[in-house]
Amino acid sequence: MMETARSYFVKLFSIESGSSTDRILSGVDTCALEEDNVKLKARFTKEEIWTALMKMGPTKAPGEDGLPAIFYQNCWPIIGENVSNYCLQQLNNGMDVSSINKTNILLLPKLSNPSNITQFKPISLCNVVYKVIAKTIANQLKVVIHKCIDPRKVSLSQGD
Repeated sequence: MMETARSYFVKLFSIESGSSTDRILSGVDTCALEEDNVKLKARFTKEEIWTALMKMGPTKAPGEDGLPAIFYQNCWPIIGENVSNYCLQQLNNGMDVSSINKTNILLLPKLSNPSNITQFKPISLCNVVYKVIAKTIANQLKVVIHKCIDPRKVSLSQGD
């Protein structure tokens, strides 16, 4: 069953061979102005890391490390400096995140008694530090995203 699920979702979310990102993007208008680019290129700060963490649901399902956001939120006086430095290294210097970029995928049934792999919804359970990095980037993009994407579509991506 596990191999069937893996194969199905790998194929579903893979880019078709021969697709060209450049060809697709050539028809997209530039939407960010120079002042927007200055904001987007600014170095991330410890305050942005803290803000991202505090906006996370404290008891949402944890990732592979088993630690929910509430652990990081409550222990921040002890671990905050190390977590912030790690996140800032990745965000500002492109440090390798392979050690935290491990995601457990849970298949939730869409129906009471699923009989086909298409009747499952995959849910990704990521480590909190990985989510903090992703949320920090998303928070910075919020500054300009309304200029690039229809507001009705932006509201769909407001989750944690």
